[in-house]
Amino acid sequence: MIEQPTTEKTTVSFLLDRTGSMEAIKAETIGGFNAYLDTLEREAGGLVQFTLLQFDSESIDTLCRGIRLSEVQRLTPETYQPRAYTPLIDACFQTIKATEEMVAQCRDKPRVIIVFQTDGEENASREHSLVELRDLIERRKDEGWQFAFLGADINAYTAARCFGIDEDATVAYSGKRSVACLRETAAVFGALAQGRARRLRFSDEQKRVAGDRYATAAEAPGYTAAGSDHAR
Repeated sequence: MIEQPTTEKTTVSFLLDRTGSMEAIKAETIGGFNAYLDTLEREAGGLVQFTLLQFDSESIDTLCRGIRLSEVQRLTPETYQPRAYTPLIDACFQTIKATEEMVAQCRDKPRVIIVFQTDGEENASREHSLVELRDLIERRKDEGWQFAFLGADINAYTAARCFGIDEDATVAYSGKRSVACLRETAAVFGALAQGRARRLRFSDEQKRVAGDRYATAAEAPGYTAAGSDHAR
């Protein structure tokens, strides 16, 4: 069922991997993220308040919180510097908590979308466990929050499944197709923000465009918090 256009505000929180392995697709990530912002601004600019976090094992940084898309600084080689290891669980947990704080300050309850992006597995979290993160995600999903998981050059479905994120809200994209993937992500989010869709879902065609080689896999091995060869 197609929803009618809406004026309801949507808060979008984006967690961007800044770990060392992202250096291999640094230029593609900068171009893709900027294309994401530009596309989402065209699709639903006035309806979205945007929060951005970047993470690695040296720090988890909130670059902006609840601002207009037109005010979000686009990435440059100077502001996006891959380094260090992957505290993915801690970063996801902190992203949700930052979003909770922002939502609590809203006069009217907004629609909430959170996206986690990474190119590697958890290998450096110290504050929170996978069980804690999954429980937090499930509680927020019960409140209507929607989550997406974008994995560059990895089987993203492995981690997303253990985090409690739906497979149709997950994309295992090719890093070389970052621009295409993130443009499609913006289109999905824009449809939600405008009220033209009820739930976050990537179509088979959108996954194909993103270079997803894992979308049709029947099974994937269980996710663990063990180290990964994507650490550096």
